[in-house]
Amino acid sequence: MALVKIITGGFNCGKTTTAEKLMEEYTAEGQRAAGFIAEAEYTNGEKNTYYIRDISTGRRELAVCLEPPQDCRPGEWKKHDFSRFYFSEGAFIFAAEILEGAVGADFVMIDELGPLELGGGGSFYAVKRLIDNYEGTIILVIREKILEEMVVLLGLNIEEVEIINPEAMPSR
Repeated sequence: MALVKIITGGFNCGKTTTAEKLMEEYTAEGQRAAGFIAEAEYTNGEKNTYYIRDISTGRRELAVCLEPPQDCRPGEWKKHDFSRFYFSEGAFIFAAEILEGAVGADFVMIDELGPLELGGGGSFYAVKRLIDNYEGTIILVIREKILEEMVVLLGLNIEEVEIINPEAMPSR
């Protein structure tokens, strides 16, 4: 059974930054990493685009943006009621492939699970399969407002999960 750690907090509190620091600590200890990080790009101080970056290879795939690319395939990008963004179905296939290839890694980073996964979409089923079958450490980034629902949906026991909240960490 996997050891699960969850990085949680509000919007823009440093969840991804904390995930990257934790990943650096683990890899500095010689642990092999797999998984993905959500990298945001900004325009005028506002997040407008997200990429999924495979932490093993560095390959990036456009995942979320305000307007779909003009050269996209029909049905590739979907807008959901909970967000102002469009989401790429192809990026979630990419994320699932990353997680399927995580066998042999000491830890797997998944940044981030949000409302799409809460509804059973996005990376949800790939993450659930990983939790059910993986023996190493899984680090999940989950928004605080959906944390309890997501833990139940993933079949986790909150008392057996280490919770890391960047907002509660001392400043350095």
